[in-house]
Amino acid sequence: MSVERTTSLLEAIDWERGLHAGCGPIGYFLDPDRFVALERSGETLWLTLEEEGLVGVATGPLAAPRDQWSECLIDGPFPGSATVARVGGWDLLCRATLPSGSPAATTDDLEGVRRLLEVAAPTSSVWPGDPHVVAWFGEVANDRLVAVAALTRWASGRHIIASVATAPDERRHGHARRLMEEILVDAAHRGVDDVALGVGLENAGALQLYLGLGFVHRARLVRWRRLPLGA
Repeated sequence: MSVERTTSLLEAIDWERGLHAGCGPIGYFLDPDRFVALERSGETLWLTLEEEGLVGVATGPLAAPRDQWSECLIDGPFPGSATVARVGGWDLLCRATLPSGSPAATTDDLEGVRRLLEVAAPTSSVWPGDPHVVAWFGEVANDRLVAVAALTRWASGRHIIASVATAPDERRHGHARRLMEEILVDAAHRGVDDVALGVGLENAGALQLYLGLGFVHRARLVRWRRLPLGA
């Protein structure tokens, strides 16, 4: 099957939207400052990005790393090879925002957010001070910050809910569920039509929580890193 290639960001956006009838997983990574090229063959897309060497994202039935990629995310049946190592990944979920309801309370207690993340979610993707954060939200119980999350806007223009965390001794009390529902309302009030989030592949509990909140699974992005020659 022939492979087409474009270095036009606008054409790449059209290709991606045409294939997914909206914004599919590739669309979340179409950063204008990093975009190099998009290739397609049937229902498979390969996105090449520039960031300290070439990295990429591939989705579809033929998805596999390009030889020039040092690191990549693959959503497809790629089984691995002797030249790359699997180094994690996450499930990408999305859903429409909620136009009515009670919006989440924002918090300016960024030091409190940092302390909670350090204890409850030390591998969080964004932290106070990150320029992609639109707002931090928090739930307070007994004058204490017990759950937090951030609404972020990626360079691609897509909005992501990130760094969701609940204090360990306050888990299973519904804080995260309530906070997420209220963030969906807040995001709608900000003019955001849909949001996404990533769930680590090992976090089955969080995945079930978000699916129960109406999020739809869009991609399973496995991260691969090229091994040094001779490894």
